[in-house]
Amino acid sequence: MTLYVSDSEAVYYYGYDATTSSLTSYRTVLVSGMNNSDHTTRTILYPRTVTGQLVVSRGSGGNLDLTAADVSTGVSQIKSFDLTAVPAGGYNYARDGVMLGYGLRNDVGVVEHPTTGGIWAVENSFDQIERDGVDIHEGSAFASRYSYTSC
Repeated sequence: MTLYVSDSEAVYYYGYDATTSSLTSYRTVLVSGMNNSDHTTRTILYPRTVTGQLVVSRGSGGNLDLTAADVSTGVSQIKSFDLTAVPAGGYNYARDGVMLGYGLRNDVGVVEHPTTGGIWAVENSFDQIERDGVDIHEGSAFASRYSYTSC
């Protein structure tokens, strides 16, 4: 069995024995290169309808992160990584993986539709946004749907 974990920089995996509740291997880097100054959570999802993939979300580096306009940065994206062909040293988030969605400031609730395999996420949009002097950012999160494509 494999245990996947993440921190603000990377996704790691360990061999895991569920019977003894113990690790059977040292930490191995699966995906790296995800440091941000803000939005440091990394949601990971192991899809049930498409085997051998791991979906990883990475948010923006701030409330308004203009680097996200350049898709090559890997900022504000959800990607899928092939677990059957992990390169030595792991994947680099900006360079590798299959992009499922981008321009996603801070998606933390990532789930899979149980029948279609579609990937859904909750987009936590901008803070401190005003329109005509009124703070409009409260309650602005909405569900977004992203299509999942197998590698």
